[in-house]
Amino acid sequence: MLVFRSAMLAMGVVCLGAPAFGQSTGAPPATPPGNGEPAATRPAGPPPGFSFGPPRRRPLTIGFGGALSPSYEGSNDYLLLPSGIIRGNVEGFNFALRGLQIGVDLIRDKGKKGLDFQAGPVLGINLNRANRLIDPQVSLLGKRRVALETGGFVAISKTGIVPRSFDTLTARLQIVGDVSGVHRSYVITPSIEYSALATPKLQLGASLSGTFVGDGYARTYFAVDAAGSARSRLPVFANPRGGFKNFTLGANANYAFKGLLRRGWVVFATVSYSQLQGDFAASPIVSIAGSRNQVFGAAGLGYTF
Repeated sequence: MLVFRSAMLAMGVVCLGAPAFGQSTGAPPATPPGNGEPAATRPAGPPPGFSFGPPRRRPLTIGFGGALSPSYEGSNDYLLLPSGIIRGNVEGFNFALRGLQIGVDLIRDKGKKGLDFQAGPVLGINLNRANRLIDPQVSLLGKRRVALETGGFVAISKTGIVPRSFDTLTARLQIVGDVSGVHRSYVITPSIEYSALATPKLQLGASLSGTFVGDGYARTYFAVDAAGSARSRLPVFANPRGGFKNFTLGANANYAFKGLLRRGWVVFATVSYSQLQGDFAASPIVSIAGSRNQVFGAAGLGYTF
């Protein structure tokens, strides 16, 4: 079922179109993870596309578009959402809106090629099951409050992986925890991200990531208690365990239809596939009311100043 709706968030849905938090805004960014997940949970993610050429002083990229995302994590109903991206550099410090999270690389960008070490704080929100629930059985289980998550990331990037090519390979680890008392748990996302310039006007990227969560996350978003079972007629699934939640494969492309990638107008497109694992796939909200196979797609228009 496809539903068009105006989302409460018009920014940050396109995590695959955003660079890693610490990625130099001048070098080709690596593709972010997708929080493999619908827009509601993505870090992304992450979670990438938007590379616009050689470093320039204080670049700023803004993009808008549309995204197709599951209505909740594990849903087989999809929502068409407005989406966007903001990223830039202030005095050598990179920042990016990555999915529904914003991060800042506190290691100053020196503008040199080779190895780039990145680390910094992350702040974001988790909208899983906080938006409209299309499935009638899952809607009877009730919504969840918006979770505020904070933590940090570390990453290392290497440019020039393939000889005579302008490419970047990034290994990244992000850890965030709920500080709002919603799921009272953690989300750990390791990822490998690669991007390269195919032509002066076209950049391509790919990523592989996994997501690990705690028991509190599993119970909050995937459990069905006795009362919920009576209302929804879904079987009781009272105590799912945390662990490896999903893997995500992502791909993206950016094309400068006027000028070069380093400045001006660029069209972006991104897609990711995620598969839920273990108790997350076995939950009735997934195995009966939804699907363990999750797809996310987005496209739009960006401009680098």
